[in-house]
Amino acid sequence: MKNVRRLRTFAKFHRRRCAHVVRRIRTETAPKIRHSPPLRCVGHSTIPRFQGRIPGPTGAFVKIRVSLFVGKESWETKESEGIVRVIGGIAGSVPLYEVKAQTTRSMTDRVKMSVFSILDPLLGDAEVLDLFAGTGGLGIEALSRGARFCTFVDRDRTCARTIARNLDRTKLADRGRILERDSRAAVAQLAAEGLRADIVLFDPPFALGKPPRRIALERLIASVAERLLAPDGLIVYHHEQDTAGGLFASGLEPVDQRNYGRNIVTFLHLRT
Repeated sequence: MKNVRRLRTFAKFHRRRCAHVVRRIRTETAPKIRHSPPLRCVGHSTIPRFQGRIPGPTGAFVKIRVSLFVGKESWETKESEGIVRVIGGIAGSVPLYEVKAQTTRSMTDRVKMSVFSILDPLLGDAEVLDLFAGTGGLGIEALSRGARFCTFVDRDRTCARTIARNLDRTKLADRGRILERDSRAAVAQLAAEGLRADIVLFDPPFALGKPPRRIALERLIASVAERLLAPDGLIVYHHEQDTAGGLFASGLEPVDQRNYGRNIVTFLHLRT
C-alpha cells in the first residue's frame, strides 16, 4: 500500500511538470493563441506522456508529444500531415477547411506546386472552371495566383459549404461562384450561360476513371471540351496511371504529362 501511494505521488508530481512543459511550449510556439485542444495521456501513470495538437506560429496545428522522466523532460513537434493550404499568391499559406470523406481527395502540396508552376503564366485574368471541386483547393489556388474568376462545381452539399467557408477564409469570395449540382447538369447550365473557360481543373474521384463508369467520365470530358473550353483553353486532368485512355479520341490531345507515383496530371487541349 505504501508503494502504491508513492507511485501515485510520483505520477501526480510529474503530471504537474508535464503540464508546465506544455504551457511553456504553447507560449514559445504560439504566444498569441491562448486556447488549443487538450492533450491526451498516452503513457504509463508513472511516466506521463501526452500527445495532441497545438496551434503553431502560422496558425496551423502541429502535432506535439511530451514525455517526462525522472530529472529529464523532452518534447518534439512536427507539422501535421494532411493539412491543406494555399501554396502561393495573395492567399499563400492560408490553411483551408477539409471534408473528411472518402469521396474527396485533396491534391498534395508537392503535386499542386508542380502543376501551378506550369499554369502560372496562363492564370493572369483567366476564367477557371473547377469540376469535382471538393474543398475548392485547386480553384482557390488559381484565384490566389491571379485568375479573374472561378466557378466551383460539386454536387455534395458539405463540399459546397466548405468551398464557401474557404473562399471567405481566403478573402476571395467575390471572385468565386459555387454550383451545387451534378457535373453534367452544371455543364449544360454553364453552356447555356455562354461560359468559356480558359482553364478547366478536372479532379474526379479515381474510382470514376475505372470501368464501368469510365465511359461516362470520358463523355463528360468530351462535353466540357466541346461546350465550355475556350479555343486556346487547357484541361488539367488528375488521374491514376490506368485511367487516361480513351480521352484523346474525343477531340483532345495531350500537351504535357507529369507523373507523381500513383498520381498523374495530364494537360489537354483541343486538337487543331
